[in-house]
Amino acid sequence: MATGTDNNSVIEVEFKAIQKTLKKIQHTPLDDFYRDVANRLKNNFLMGFKNSQAPDGTPWAPIRHREGKPLIDSGRLRRSIQAKHTGEQAEVGTNVVYARAQQEGLPSPINVKEHTRVINQAFGKKLKQPKKITVSAHKKKINIKPRPFFGLEAPQKKIIAQAFTHFMKKNTIGGQSVT
Repeated sequence: MATGTDNNSVIEVEFKAIQKTLKKIQHTPLDDFYRDVANRLKNNFLMGFKNSQAPDGTPWAPIRHREGKPLIDSGRLRRSIQAKHTGEQAEVGTNVVYARAQQEGLPSPINVKEHTRVINQAFGKKLKQPKKITVSAHKKKINIKPRPFFGLEAPQKKIIAQAFTHFMKKNTIGGQSVT
């Protein structure tokens, strides 16, 4: 009976074989392959949001400050995930500035630099004119637990292997490239 570790070793060997074969067929247009990989990985990461789990399958830390699932309060982060590809690579990413804090976590406390803020109300009452105030540097208590939503773990390597197998079947006949 194979253990999870044995299965991961097999996946690693397959993954390295794919990398080696890709170098051998470097003159074959690989746009279709990388497009497929990017789209499959994007869908896999989006499924992680649905299931509240990291790429390796471990569950995300639960949330305590509201009802619902982690990382999908407004859906902005999930909607921001984009897949891109070229003939040389596949990329899945986001441009949301707080994504890294959610991916890696953020220990408490953090240092907040002195900054200017515009206020429209004070003590619950609307001001006649907005007012600029200077907020002194301070420490802010915040503790964001890591909830990885991107990563290249065994399940993602298996997805890449499946995309590669599909690509090779589609682009070779009896070992001869048809491109």
